[in-house]
Amino acid sequence: MAGGKSRTAEVVSIPTARALAETDKAICCDFGDDKEHWVPQSQIGPHSEVKRKGDSGHLVVSKWWAEQAGAMGFVRAPSPWARFRNFRHRLQELDALLPKDDPSRAIIKTLCDAIRADLGIEQPQGGDGGGVDGGPKTSA
Repeated sequence: MAGGKSRTAEVVSIPTARALAETDKAICCDFGDDKEHWVPQSQIGPHSEVKRKGDSGHLVVSKWWAEQAGAMGFVRAPSPWARFRNFRHRLQELDALLPKDDPSRAIIKTLCDAIRADLGIEQPQGGDGGGVDGGPKTSA
């Protein structure tokens, strides 16, 4: 967290945040409930889309602050794929480069299915082997 201790803090994301005002120490946000929520700058994560007045999107804050401020009801559970952002993007790039009839696509699909199983993500309905929560979409 900005200006916080060096230990890694657990963070959560509030996807509906809109910054209405700001001071040196906090930003005032609306989470879609037409109420003002003052968020200390020290509790905002570096990957937050909402950092200053006028910003809107995902507000990444410490879980501790969200619990203390009663904001957990606005938190969206992160996708398990979020932990593998770079890996997921590389698989998507590879998938886009391969011709639709390339046999390597079966290998990518097998790898994605193994990762889904390890993360506990259910196979999407429809049987196309597509991505889950923005995960890799491949076709065998």
